[in-house]
Amino acid sequence: MYFIGEEELNALENLFNRKKLFRYTPKGSGECELFEREFANYLNVNHSLILTSGTNALICALKACDISAGDEVIIPTYTFVATAASVVNVGATPILANIDQSLSLSLESIREKITPRTKAIIAVHMDGVNCNMPEIVSLAREKGIFVIEDCAQAMGGSFKDKKLGTWGDVGCFSFNEDKILSCGEGGACVTNDEILYEKLLNCHDTSALFNPTYQEKFKNIVPKIGMSMRVSEISGAIMRVQLKRLDYILKSLRQRKDIFSKHLLHLKNGTHILAHDPLGDCATTILIAFKNPSEMLKIGKTLNRESIENIPISMRPAHAFWKWSELIGLSKNQHIFYLESIDLINRTLKIKVDLSLSLKETEALAQKIVETIG
Repeated sequence: MYFIGEEELNALENLFNRKKLFRYTPKGSGECELFEREFANYLNVNHSLILTSGTNALICALKACDISAGDEVIIPTYTFVATAASVVNVGATPILANIDQSLSLSLESIREKITPRTKAIIAVHMDGVNCNMPEIVSLAREKGIFVIEDCAQAMGGSFKDKKLGTWGDVGCFSFNEDKILSCGEGGACVTNDEILYEKLLNCHDTSALFNPTYQEKFKNIVPKIGMSMRVSEISGAIMRVQLKRLDYILKSLRQRKDIFSKHLLHLKNGTHILAHDPLGDCATTILIAFKNPSEMLKIGKTLNRESIENIPISMRPAHAFWKWSELIGLSKNQHIFYLESIDLINRTLKIKVDLSLSLKETEALAQKIVETIG
């Protein structure tokens, strides 16, 4: 979360004064429903549904796509454990695919991993860096499988001016505290498909079936027992204010990353990793790949001595597949199939784009980084 303040407090005060914290309202004018409309309008998508977390958004999306035991879902080797956990939680099998030089799903590896049991691909836009969505969607349509976008770290990003989360069948977002926008904890699913929306609504809250306000929304599906992923009006009220901040945040991040990018063109000892569509990058992160892990570690220590915060992406708690592969039944012997991913992850440094720095300070920092790395 980059900003939170008086506006959110005022929204909560108004909500508390109304003493209506339950999300379902007779007139459909509650904070959650208003946020859902506003978020859908922002993304230019038909339907949006706020729920309890980014992980639950993925679980809900998988269930809406009728994915269950015996099915396979392709996920990248570089992603937070929640991506794999969501697949396991619906009884399906996560199938790892290698990443390309942008640290996102390799189209070639996806092709190799598709089997008759493959039901979906989860394309993860890690660190705000977009995947090659047109090609992933084209391949999925060719094979008759679903595309779910994990946009937990990429809210507001795009590919060729089309917002991330709207390329696939369902887009999933996180409102956790460390995301671009946040209400502390929460998430959302978005879709253009009416039937998938009804299934998402059903899945996220069984009681919606029996609420007079929402019964009319179940016209095209046979309802099933759902789960408990419903949020209160508190989340909706905060997220309505947060959403108004999004364009300013992204503009500010992109201004600073543009400065870094111009300087990092001159690196001799590292490669600045770019998104498939740099203009649609959320610009939260600078990623630099080095020749080998030892060089990366050496330069990382040098940057730290210069008070330039950085972290090897392999050191993030649960974002590299080998930190959780045994939990999904993948033995260490099978890691040999993912040497490309292991190599790239182990030689890449991450530097956060800092909005507290002015453009002038960002310029000085970018120059210092290039001078330090060489």
